[in-house]
Amino acid sequence: MNGRLASNMRISRTSDVAIVGGGIVGLSTSYFLNKNGLSTVVIDPDPVGQHASGLAYGGLSALVGPGPTQYLAQEGMRIHREFSESLPVQTGTNTESRYRPSLTLVLSELDVMSSKNAMIWNNAQDGYRVEWVEPENISSIEPRITSSTFGALYTEGQADLEPYRSVLSLAQATQQNGTVSVRDRVTGLKFQNNNLIHVLTKSGPIAAKHVVLAMGPWANHASPWVGWNIPISPLKGQILRLRSPG
Repeated sequence: MNGRLASNMRISRTSDVAIVGGGIVGLSTSYFLNKNGLSTVVIDPDPVGQHASGLAYGGLSALVGPGPTQYLAQEGMRIHREFSESLPVQTGTNTESRYRPSLTLVLSELDVMSSKNAMIWNNAQDGYRVEWVEPENISSIEPRITSSTFGALYTEGQADLEPYRSVLSLAQATQQNGTVSVRDRVTGLKFQNNNLIHVLTKSGPIAAKHVVLAMGPWANHASPWVGWNIPISPLKGQILRLRSPG
């Protein structure tokens, strides 16, 4: 069944790990488990890239400020660098990954000092260079930016990619590595003697030894399955994409 989509059918053998959710987190989990010799099945009711992972902005940066999340962000950037090189070679899908400088506009005088303080921390991180740009110099970098700013941070070291292509390429790689993809909706988990034996779906049970819940903003749906509240729910967001000369 390598590389094939299993729809409305049951897995004939027990997978080591069932992954609920076929977004970037679920697929990455499957990718690395396969690399370590474990069999996986990814269960999602919708096609690849139809939700948050495939419709995101696509910006990548580890500049999240000091604290525990900085290490997670740095590891995420490392994995994305690895994917940007390996996935196009393996799958032939161009993820349009690139490094590109960015301008973060300061639109309030109150934010000038906090932005300059953030610049100091950001410059101390490996792989990044950050400069303060005075308002009168912003137009020399990008003339279409409004003149009503109090300055900007110019940052080198950030990256972006095309989200749909990225998640599609990762899905192709996991299936090439042996992941079984099941198009179905999970309805619960079945345990026996505190051990998982089945992931329950609308079409029937799927046997697995372990389960990973990678449901993103829909994680709250799993609350009754695990017996405690998962305080996460989706929020509506908007992204405006413009095609303009230059």
